[in-house]
Amino acid sequence: MSDNEIGKDAELQRLEQFVDKLLKNFSALKEERASLLQTLRDRDTSLVEKDGLIANHEATIADRENVIAEREKTIQERESTIEERDTTIRGHEERIRDLEQQLDSKNSEREQISGKVRSIVDQIESWEMSLEEDESYTPDESEGGDEEGAGQKELF
Repeated sequence: MSDNEIGKDAELQRLEQFVDKLLKNFSALKEERASLLQTLRDRDTSLVEKDGLIANHEATIADRENVIAEREKTIQERESTIEERDTTIRGHEERIRDLEQQLDSKNSEREQISGKVRSIVDQIESWEMSLEEDESYTPDESEGGDEEGAGQKELF
């Protein structure tokens, strides 16, 4: 073999090694690409799943917001009912105070009337007693009084 042929064989061998190296790098890059594509697919799947979870969470949040809004409405209605009841109670309390005042006034009036009736009864009893005393007393003509006139003077 000549130097020229040996040089060509060496170059051919180097070329084969270089092509072999390129093929190995290409295969490694191809595997890395496939791995990256799989990772990308997995991430896409993960993102889709996460998007689904986010949508579920958003729906849950919306439901809870609706529940909260309904509860707030119920609370406002209850507060309104409580205010109405408080107003009614205050009205009843005021009416009770008025009735108690009227009752006190009527009791006072009753006591005054009772006192007047007692006074009249006492006067009648006193008058009856004086009449009884006058009936037992017979006036002399010298005193110049008649029984009816004497009894009437004491009565008035």
